[in-house]
This record gives sequence, C-alpha cells and structure tokens, in this order.
Amino acid sequence: MGIYIIVLLVSRLKEVDNMSNYEIMKFIDDGAIFYLDFFADAIHMETIDNGIYRIIKPRENEKGICFVYDIRIEHLTNDEAKDKIAEIKSLSLPVWWPLHSKRIHDLLNDNNQEINLPNENEEFYMMLLPENQLENATNNEVIKRVETVEDFKIWVDIANQVLAGGYQDVHPINHYSWCEKGKLISYIAYVDDKPAAIASIMDNKGIASLEFVATLEEYRRKGLAKSVCINAISNAFANGAKVITTRAFYPASLIYQSLGFKRYDKGFLVCQSCAMPMTKQEDFGKGKDSIISQDYCHHCYENGALHKDITMEKLITDVQKLVDIEDMHPNLLSTELLEYIKKWIDFDESEKISLIPSLHAKLVDGQDCDYTGTQWEKDWLADGKVCHCTACVAARKCVSDIKLMEVSNEH
Repeated sequence: MGIYIIVLLVSRLKEVDNMSNYEIMKFIDDGAIFYLDFFADAIHMETIDNGIYRIIKPRENEKGICFVYDIRIEHLTNDEAKDKIAEIKSLSLPVWWPLHSKRIHDLLNDNNQEINLPNENEEFYMMLLPENQLENATNNEVIKRVETVEDFKIWVDIANQVLAGGYQDVHPINHYSWCEKGKLISYIAYVDDKPAAIASIMDNKGIASLEFVATLEEYRRKGLAKSVCINAISNAFANGAKVITTRAFYPASLIYQSLGFKRYDKGFLVCQSCAMPMTKQEDFGKGKDSIISQDYCHHCYENGALHKDITMEKLITDVQKLVDIEDMHPNLLSTELLEYIKKWIDFDESEKISLIPSLHAKLVDGQDCDYTGTQWEKDWLADGKVCHCTACVAARKCVSDIKLMEVSNEH
C-alpha cells in the first residue's frame, strides 16, 4: 500500500495447504479492508461510500491518509466496470485492488494471462504459523505493551516519525479507541528508559496481523525491531491467533523470513529459492517418495534436493567478496558486520558451520549496509526503493547461500 510495511490477514480454521487460491486471496482482501478501516474509524476522518468503492480522507483542516478500497464492481457489465476502473484511476489516490477478483485483474491487465515473476521492487505476501515462530528473547531492551493514552502517544510519535516521515497518519487520541477495543495491540521497546522501536498486532476477531514495525534511526542495526516483533508474535499466538501475515517490500521481507514467515504472491505460494509463483500442482517440486514441497518449485527442487549445489566453499567465497568490496569502496558495510565477517572467515570449518545462524542474522538484520553519506543514501531512503550497490547485492547473495545450504541439509 506504500504507507507502512503492511500486514494483511489470512484466516480460517483450516490448514494452509487445504486453502484454495481464491480463499487465501479473499482473506488477504478482508484483512486489507480491516487495516484501512482502522484509519477510517476516527472522528477527524471522512468515509465516502458510493456503493462501488470507499474513499477515506481527512476532514477539512485535518491530517490523515487518503485511500480508495473495498471495490465492488462484480455486478457491473464489462463496459460499466471499465468506466469505474478509469474513474478510480482518475482520482490519483492509492488504491487497494481486490486480489481475489480475477475479473478485476483481467480488466486492469487487458486480459493478459501471463504470470510475471515478482521482483525486488514489488511487495510480497507473507504468512507465519505458530509452529514456525522464533523463541521469545530480548537483549538489553525492555518491551512494554501500550496500556494508556500516554503510552499510545509515544507509540504514535514513532510510527508517524519513522513510517510517515513526520506526517500525522495515525492520530494520538482519535485512533486510541482501537487499543481500548483490543483490535490493535501495540508494543514499545525501550533502551535505557527511552522508546526506541515499535510493533503492533492487529486482531480481527482472533485472526492476527503484524503492523507498524519501526525503529528510530539512532537505535537501528541493534536487533530491536526483531525483538519487539518476536514479543508481539509470541503474545498473539499465546492468545489464540491461528496465523499472522505480513506484506513487505524486499529487503524487509528477508527480516520477516528470518522470523519464520513464508512468502506468497497474490495468494499463491512462492518458491523460496527463485520466487516463482506456484499456482498449480505441477509447479511444485517433489521431495523423496514424490511428496510435494510447498517451499520450492519443480525447477529448483526435485527428488528431495535443490538443483543448486551450494557448498561451504561457495559461502566462504561470497562472504570474502563482501570484505573485498569494503576494501575497494570503504564505508559501504556497517562496522559491526564487517568486523563479524572478518572473524568468521578466520574460524576453522567446524566453527564456521556452528556460527552460520549468527552470520545469517547479521546479514539479514536491516541488510547491515550503511548508506549514510554515500551516493545511494537518497535512493535507499525513498519509499519502495532497494539499494543495488555492490555491497547490498553481495550481502543478499550470502543470505541466499545460507538458505539453500539449510534446505539441502534438511533433505
């Protein structure tokens, strides 16, 4: 949606592998509507419903988001639907186009049936099951749940500052009612008694989504966002959540994957190696005894093994490239990451293997590349941008190596 790292809801008391593609996409759509309803449900906001779609916007002299959503054109003729789509586009506002409606997407794409593979500039849908969550652990931070209006004001200040560039998307008083109703469960991570990072769970009658994940600039690259997310996720599942989903741009999607989330694309499973959408049975790879793998497509995975043979030697080579890049272009890597990988390279093989999870965490957390003061800083800070400098590309390659090695060892 381009406003926040958005989390969308997928639910029902069914196992994921029994859900149809239509069901998954419909649940994601329902979650998007619920998310946007949060912004609309405040006295300073105005909602216009013309029977075809809803528009939310701030009232005169107020601040807030503008959005078009809850689009209902299935009952219209093709010509009428095309006119309404053109009308919506002419509003020049952000739009949530329903994922479950094949007809709408056919009209949007002029009936082009080609499936385009997702790229690094697109959002990924991600879902987490209870059994895949990480252990709840903290370092030196203290994580507190938002319980009062004063707590909420602190949370809102960070959300607006980090996620909206200082603009008031969330109102510190008018949106608090969702906390009182238990629809929005928010958390703040404190370091030395100072608020540093936030995350929230949005609860739609027991179905959870992770929202508003943000860290103040001076506290980044310390694992705070990850810690507050783990805390929020753990509490959500402990309180009965069946699934938690998110939607995120790359490379933020890597952080969520490190938390146990799996990627989807418009309601379909996505190959965890090449990102190919898997929409029919023959798209899926097969493990031993012809068991279908929900993680990998048939191009990457066959007979219980990935086709790409990633060895420890390959990982070491790719990690060394990061050191070489830093030697040629100083200050592209964070000092913490550079110091760690130099030590990792010097360890013997058994130590290297034992420390691969730690290496993975160092690489994934925020990508650990410092762009401040470099030619890529402006692009990195822009919404939806991904840094393509040589250091970032090399770091992402190391993350991919580790993922493939882990799966190869499992099978």
